[in-house]
Amino acid sequence: MNKQLLIGVLMLGLVSFSCGNSKNTGSNTEGNMLKNLSFTADTVLVDPGDYLLNIQFGLLKADFSDDGKYLYHLHPSDQVLSVIDLDKLKIERQIKYEKEGPNGMPDFAITTQFLGDNKLLFLGMQNSGIFNLKAEKLTSLNRDSVKLEGITTEKDYTFFYQLEAAPKHNLLFSVPNNVESAQYSLGIFDMDSLNGKVIGLPEFGFLSNFELIFREGRSSSTANTASVQLSTERDQVLVYSQGTSSFYRYDILKDTLVFKTYEHKLVPNQKTPPASPQLKSKEEFDEAVNYTKDQISFGEFLWDKSRDLYFRFGSIRKPILDPQAPPKNEVFLFAYDSDFNLLGEVELKELNFQPSWPFFKDGKLWSYVNVEDELGFAVMDFKF
Repeated sequence: MNKQLLIGVLMLGLVSFSCGNSKNTGSNTEGNMLKNLSFTADTVLVDPGDYLLNIQFGLLKADFSDDGKYLYHLHPSDQVLSVIDLDKLKIERQIKYEKEGPNGMPDFAITTQFLGDNKLLFLGMQNSGIFNLKAEKLTSLNRDSVKLEGITTEKDYTFFYQLEAAPKHNLLFSVPNNVESAQYSLGIFDMDSLNGKVIGLPEFGFLSNFELIFREGRSSSTANTASVQLSTERDQVLVYSQGTSSFYRYDILKDTLVFKTYEHKLVPNQKTPPASPQLKSKEEFDEAVNYTKDQISFGEFLWDKSRDLYFRFGSIRKPILDPQAPPKNEVFLFAYDSDFNLLGEVELKELNFQPSWPFFKDGKLWSYVNVEDELGFAVMDFKF
């Protein structure tokens, strides 16, 4: 849910929606958990107090504590981490990390992951590290030190792409991508030794066709509307993509990998790639990007522990009839049980966009909103 959508919410305070009548009759079939879904939406703001909170990147470089009480928000250009109490909706403190030296953090960190026990993983372009909340570096993670079984040509693999840790198991996970063979893999390696292995993800090979590129002289244009992503939680790793409803589930305890597919009734199961990812002109490139953007786009899997359910959003961009008007999407919500069996799907006609950086807290869906450059959250309470 973005700022444009929430203007009405901010004015009304609390809004109630009912989604019982989806435009596709398939959503109202017997057994659809979401067929009578309704929800209320409200907006809350974080009080910065005497602190300055820069939300230039939204929550792109932020993470949450396991209990959902704290948000750890990093502004990478000045190395300031804000610890935000989401129960009190205020900044509890800020921590200034060093740029250089033995405690220097990665230059312009890409992502932040909270590891528990007052530790955070900061992912950088070349080097990454684990730090504590005293601005001390505990462990350096150098991608050149990664040694994966069966991989000899390191330049062909992006070892740290989508890097995430499972601290309980002392493991790191990533999605290496062999550019030459268009092969995605799941990288699994020890946090201490950085030794490990890769497991192929053959069903995701077609997603490389969405890595669009146009070269003209020394300049180039690139886009990817079906990027492969990774998340770790509950003794498992999920590898998924915007471009397909299917995903891989790796069970850490059993060391097993399962590919899960779906047959949706309201939306296509996946995007269709353009004829070729190599474009000959800027016009071809723009057409290919729009072609893929106009198709279904799936979000991340969201765990609601209060219901023991997973949720996922999807959206399809509506045709742009007026170039001056803001773009709008058809937005859909999908529900799954703890084993990822699809339980329901519904169109949320009241929304124009998928919620931004959504997460569940105390049984309600929270998502980021920028309210006049202040950190805010849309809070949605689902009833079904």
